[in-house]
Amino acid sequence: MKLSHSVKNGICFVAVEGSLIAQDAIEFKTEIFALLENTNCRGLVVNCQQLHEIRSAGLGYLAMLSLNAEKMQKGFALFQLSESLRAIFQTTNLDKKIQIFDTEEDALNYW
Repeated sequence: MKLSHSVKNGICFVAVEGSLIAQDAIEFKTEIFALLENTNCRGLVVNCQQLHEIRSAGLGYLAMLSLNAEKMQKGFALFQLSESLRAIFQTTNLDKKIQIFDTEEDALNYW
């Protein structure tokens, strides 16, 4: 798993490449939480275009990160999910708990 991030208009954009399973999911959670805590951004958005696989730990961490962002009064969202990932989010009802956008521009315009 590889992460990179940039800030645009007060929103932290994170690109994730690879999968959120096992140890990678733990590293993802740790790095995203640090970005939420240590940036002056009003929101954090994860680009999932290169996210190839996610399992229960990764889904759980995304839900937890969304709740933590809410407690910090920051936004948290995902964008560019593949059809298979979108289906997982719909099946688990996480699409009702985490904001999901089609494009980066949609996510940027939300806040």
